[in-house]
Amino acid sequence: MTGTEREVAQVFADILELEWVSPEDDIFSLGGDSFEAVRIALELERRFRVEFPVELLESACRVRDLAAWLDDRPRSADATG
Repeated sequence: MTGTEREVAQVFADILELEWVSPEDDIFSLGGDSFEAVRIALELERRFRVEFPVELLESACRVRDLAAWLDDRPRSADATG
């Protein structure tokens, strides 16, 4: 598991109140809903200093996919965090 995957998995685990999330897990198979997807998106924006489109969680909802997307984005210096 990469560092980014580990951090995304931790966000999933924290918000969905789970002990462990793997890189292959996705928010919806873990029992998440659209409200939790928004919470995850906001937390990923804060932690990674990127603009995170909530819609991305519909197409790239696995931890691994989100981590890869985040790794490809430049970080914003003016993001809150």
